[in-house]
Amino acid sequence: MRALLLASLVAGVSAYVYTCNEAKRMMEADENTLINGTKACVVLPTAVKFPYNDDPYTWYLYNTYIVDTDNDFEHDLTGIIESNGMCVEGVGPWRIRSDDVEQFKCSSNKYKYAEIVFLFTSDDPNIVQVGTAPSTVKLGKGTHVFVAPEGSLLIEKKSIDEGKETTLQWYSGAGENEGEERFALMPEKFIAGSSTIIIGPVTTLIIEDDATIELTLTSFQDKQFISANPGFTFTLMTTGRADDLQSSRPSILVSTAYGINDDSIAYDSLSITGTARMDESVSTVLTVQCDNKGVKKTNDITETGDVVINEDCSSLDITYKGPLAGEDVDRSSEVIYLTIASNSDPVHNVVTEAPGPVTSKS
Repeated sequence: MRALLLASLVAGVSAYVYTCNEAKRMMEADENTLINGTKACVVLPTAVKFPYNDDPYTWYLYNTYIVDTDNDFEHDLTGIIESNGMCVEGVGPWRIRSDDVEQFKCSSNKYKYAEIVFLFTSDDPNIVQVGTAPSTVKLGKGTHVFVAPEGSLLIEKKSIDEGKETTLQWYSGAGENEGEERFALMPEKFIAGSSTIIIGPVTTLIIEDDATIELTLTSFQDKQFISANPGFTFTLMTTGRADDLQSSRPSILVSTAYGINDDSIAYDSLSITGTARMDESVSTVLTVQCDNKGVKKTNDITETGDVVINEDCSSLDITYKGPLAGEDVDRSSEVIYLTIASNSDPVHNVVTEAPGPVTSKS
């Protein structure tokens, strides 16, 4: 699969999202890999701070370049990253070059799983760098690209202009269309209080209506906890078509549980519906585990089909994992959409009142 991927890119096919492993693979192959687009962008994890030469993990920033082959002008990564927009414009096509590929480290103990992300696009999106600390943004009509170098994105829907409504159209990847490897995910009506989790480093949101929405964004690595409240709902989406990061983790775990904010709740009825299109070539497993006060029910999903699970749960774990190391995973055809919704009237713990004091007659 790797050889086929590289061969397709050499011809100058438009491909716009590259994780660290993919970029390193191209440079190690020493191919004249050309990437179309009029804009090249580089995004690091927010935890990586200047000066980069104080950290061995980021030494490669000083000897790695994005080259506009139209005029052979080389943009070093530090110059791009320190620019206000994280991007440079040009004619293209582009290629990535390094003076020392061995220094191009994709992860380390300090930034476990965090990766540099390359974007090449002919669109002009609003690029939002997302960090592990929650940040709240207000967005209006237009195209917005969220970059989460840690690998996954939690989106909490906070508010929308009074009297307005809109549909959020999500995409995995960047660019303008599927020819530029931007692939549509599940559209959602904006509902304040609901959440969305998208596994993958780059997510595009298009808002077509004249409305301003408020979102809280968090980039996470291999685990994310969502506090459960009566009537909560969230969606989980991922596709391997635009990038390979969602399959390169040892495990992605999304958990929710009662009793964190309200210990009076015993359990709730959860409805999990959606579709899972699995790809045998990457051998990933989607596991849904419901725990009802110690009684666990587990569903392992390895084949393509509809997902319909209804259980009483005090806690829920959804795990998405594969056996391959990140450097061995290419793009896949996997697409997963899940909607998780709880009953607004959960079952409460029975509270037994302690007997009052005993009085004796004199």
